[in-house]
Amino acid sequence: MKIRPKVLFVGPTPPPLHGPSIYVHMILNAPTVNNAVELIHLDISDRRDLGNIGRLDVRNVRLALEHLVRAAWICMTRRPDVVYVQPSQNSLAYLRDAGFIFLGWLVGARVVVHLHGESFAHFREGANPAVRLLIDVTHARVTEAWVLGHDLRGQFQHLVPAGRIRVLPNGIPRAMQERVEAALMERSDGLFHVLHLGQLARSKGTDRVVRAVAELRARGVDARLTLAGGWGSADDERALSSLIAELGGDWLHQAGVVDGDAKAELLAGADVFVLASRFPPGEGQPLAVLEAMAASVAVVATPRGAIPETLAWGKAGRLVDVDASESLADALEVLARDPEGCRALGRAGRERFLAEYTEGACTERVALGLRAVAARGSS
Repeated sequence: MKIRPKVLFVGPTPPPLHGPSIYVHMILNAPTVNNAVELIHLDISDRRDLGNIGRLDVRNVRLALEHLVRAAWICMTRRPDVVYVQPSQNSLAYLRDAGFIFLGWLVGARVVVHLHGESFAHFREGANPAVRLLIDVTHARVTEAWVLGHDLRGQFQHLVPAGRIRVLPNGIPRAMQERVEAALMERSDGLFHVLHLGQLARSKGTDRVVRAVAELRARGVDARLTLAGGWGSADDERALSSLIAELGGDWLHQAGVVDGDAKAELLAGADVFVLASRFPPGEGQPLAVLEAMAASVAVVATPRGAIPETLAWGKAGRLVDVDASESLADALEVLARDPEGCRALGRAGRERFLAEYTEGACTERVALGLRAVAARGSS
């Protein structure tokens, strides 16, 4: 193994803002990683909005072909020791990702796939036989598979030997942590502030959150709800706008897409962060959850992906039943009527964040992981 292995790091960067692109940007700029390996970045971003992810159109096909050609050129001219790929969880995008895996294997590189979700096994099971065969064949050439939490190891069951599945949790950029910490304040206006931060979509449970806070107000709690983020799709915008018009009022505020100081200020003003994601597509380890934990905001979420492990299985946040219609409103009511208990839950979340999910902890794990992959024997 070379002193500093060369890594072809395939992944998107912002814009648009979403978990994997923020993560890639953080890793590319991490001194810990750059001191451990030589990163060669292949940016596979589609600068359009998130609604284009997984969609079949001429531009997506053209971009996929361009990215594969660039990957082939890098593999032939730079001869990377490791090829890093974030595997997609839909057939169209996976065809491109399979090309990255094969290219790495063909030039003798070790290949690591890093899953940022919980739907891969579901995707494979529901794929047509040709795509399922492609998934199986490509993963026979994978050196290691990385997941965001121990509960997600099963996503690669029967595809990658258990000894080659590594758990590498997420972290949030240090700059965001510092902004959040600078904005921390006591929340003392007597209102109960609920924040839903991220993509506004039925898959993210935005409709559940609106209904739950409306129910909370009907129970006599003076709750306020802020929805921050862009629409997941045109269908989501139509359906959720109709619901907001039906149930909303001056207690519901739409902040739009936020980042940086604006996001930190929203977190600083919140009592509770809520994420009620459905499956599929489910979750990996949402950065918004980690940001809320960094801000000492109590987290209430459905037990999707690595969220239960992140929240220490209920000790650093509340987990709510995915299917019970009133469970979200019930959990919020308990916290609203016990302000000190709500603050204590937020403090527990922050302690767990500082122990496990800072940028330093995350990038150190990635640096060690990439060097370990480079040092492995051929698959």
